[in-house]
Amino acid sequence: MALSIPFTSATCERSFSTMRRIKNWMRTLMDQERFFSLAIINIEKEISNQPKAEDILIECAKTNKSYTIKVMSVIYYTYRFKMLKPVVQLLCRHKSSSASASIITTFKTDNSYRITLSDPKTRNTLSIALLQNLIQEIQNAGNDSSIKSIVLCGSGPVFSAGHNLNELRIPENQKNIFSLATKLMNIMIDCPIPIIACVDGIAAASGCQLVAASDIAICTNRSFFSTPGINLGLFCSTPGIPLSRVVSQKTASYMLFTGAPINAEEALRTGLVSKIVRPEEFDDEISKLTTLIGQKSRTVITLGKTFFYKQIDENVKLAYKKGEQVMLENLELDDCKEGLQSFVEKRKPNW
Repeated sequence: MALSIPFTSATCERSFSTMRRIKNWMRTLMDQERFFSLAIINIEKEISNQPKAEDILIECAKTNKSYTIKVMSVIYYTYRFKMLKPVVQLLCRHKSSSASASIITTFKTDNSYRITLSDPKTRNTLSIALLQNLIQEIQNAGNDSSIKSIVLCGSGPVFSAGHNLNELRIPENQKNIFSLATKLMNIMIDCPIPIIACVDGIAAASGCQLVAASDIAICTNRSFFSTPGINLGLFCSTPGIPLSRVVSQKTASYMLFTGAPINAEEALRTGLVSKIVRPEEFDDEISKLTTLIGQKSRTVITLGKTFFYKQIDENVKLAYKKGEQVMLENLELDDCKEGLQSFVEKRKPNW
């Protein structure tokens, strides 16, 4: 995501060569500090009839917290714009200046919340910081009554390569890593709205686990899925838990014991993903899917998801007995009454 900031001659009398150097400094800073997935701030020639630079920055700070303090500070101290000080202060109130703050980026539409794993230089590994961020973001989105679906994406050619092995090699980290991963899986199950994994590339180990644990998964035809831990002497025991529940036992065993990847077609055939699209159709498909879900009642979505996962582990006859009661409870919901009434009146329901 690029932010274009027009600096007028009245605000900043600097040569374009100086501006280019400052732009490069910011790029270097972001690279050295591992501030991935930040906006590349383009310092441009004066453009008439454009909003003031400070207005753009303040609005950006309010709507997208992925812009970090250090980048803003570079602008502030280089140009000495006193007008940018409130922007830096605003960011300070809302976001940590640590590198971990940039490993996840988020974007909210009318009724969907997109979470992007944004640490491509580590292949979006599920580090401790990233796991903590994911847990918090999913909890927050689940608690927001205006959101009806959560989208999980990965930046770069890898959705996620799994756990961060550099962290995992440290004994003091090991218990915490798996505890956080388990907490994340439970939160995904308990989340009151569907989570959609959107893969364009590679999903490996606990990255594949994320896909298997999601309610819906779409991928591009160039995607691959694997549980390669056995190649390193670390069996993918926890990734195998959701994997074995969405694909056949033979497919799960093949992936777990060989570490070999399966392609998108195999993932669709075995039930790991819901749909395959071409890369150029990927974003449109995500939008279509979230729009479809967004047209539904959140109350009914929550009721349906909760029972769906409970009944999976039940005896079939007992599941039907409980399902009967859930259907009756569903009929008592105001949104259900509105939906049935809208059908009779041949209009769209007003949830």
